[in-house]
Amino acid sequence: AKFPAPHGSTTVVRALPDRSPVKFGSMGAEWKTLLLPSLLLLNADGKELGPSRLDAAVYKQIMSSVPIATVDVVLFSDDLARVLLFRRRNPPVQGVYYTVGGRLLKNERLRHAALRKLHEETTLHMTGADLTLAGVVEEIFDDSMFNSSVNSHCVNSVYGVSLPPETEPLTRVVGDKQHTDVAWFSVRDKSLHPFIQRKIVLLLPKLMERRARAQLSLLDQSSALRRERRVARKASKAARAGSLSSSSTSGRPRKNEVL
Repeated sequence: AKFPAPHGSTTVVRALPDRSPVKFGSMGAEWKTLLLPSLLLLNADGKELGPSRLDAAVYKQIMSSVPIATVDVVLFSDDLARVLLFRRRNPPVQGVYYTVGGRLLKNERLRHAALRKLHEETTLHMTGADLTLAGVVEEIFDDSMFNSSVNSHCVNSVYGVSLPPETEPLTRVVGDKQHTDVAWFSVRDKSLHPFIQRKIVLLLPKLMERRARAQLSLLDQSSALRRERRVARKASKAARAGSLSSSSTSGRPRKNEVL
């Protein structure tokens, strides 16, 4: 599997004691993981990531005792007018159109977790630079993957990303087995789950600001290019004027020259 990592992270895949180490060095734009049972993934600092799946009894005990750290990614259309949601097959919010996301692994960076969940649950491949952090929200549900026996309490770091137009057709964004359907919704749709509405409210201003900053940067670059062109034209004009003046002077008789 492949998914991008920001900031040129170094990702190492280390074998268990009975295997030789396997290292995937500095990847720059993307990092690769070999997701095999016999291998352990290390983060950029060389610390082992915790297991992606925990024993059900252990996880149920954890969930019944403490909040769970999670990440979510909200997918927006290029014009920021729509949001792409996936209908959940399992509790919590079973049958509800919701965002992609999941549990943060031990020693995993938040942004890496967001990229991992995006890769696992969609066909999209993003980089860390594509993601915009909205902030942290608290989500408390009446049930969980264990149904109503334990409720979910998530401390959720929420990221957003606007999709380029070519990725907006739903055939290019396929949910995994956790989802039964995927659909676009207006960001103004009041029928959306309250938690989704809150994430949209948090993210839209940040995404708009990011876009405005990018446009201002382009304007600055354009202005700088125009200034460079003006300076070049003035220099060229001055050079031509100097050349003409020199030619005119060289054709005149000197003051003491006898004709």
